[in-house]
Amino acid sequence: MDVIQQLVNMGNEVISWMQLLGIPASAIAFGVGGFQQIFGGAEGLRKAKPWYIGGAIGLIFILGASAIASFLKMKITF
Repeated sequence: MDVIQQLVNMGNEVISWMQLLGIPASAIAFGVGGFQQIFGGAEGLRKAKPWYIGGAIGLIFILGASAIASFLKMKITF
């Protein structure tokens, strides 16, 4: 196994670990946002929006990283 293949395998492992940690983190962000929206009173939605937006953007980046990595793996050859 050459160095390039080892780097590719390491990159795939890093992405899978990011997904294992990132998906629950985004669920926690949505939960905190929901808690703030429910119990935040009149300002609840305003306080919850940054949590919702951050959780959604993080989830998109995490899931998109896997798709981008698999696309590049198919298209790039050394």
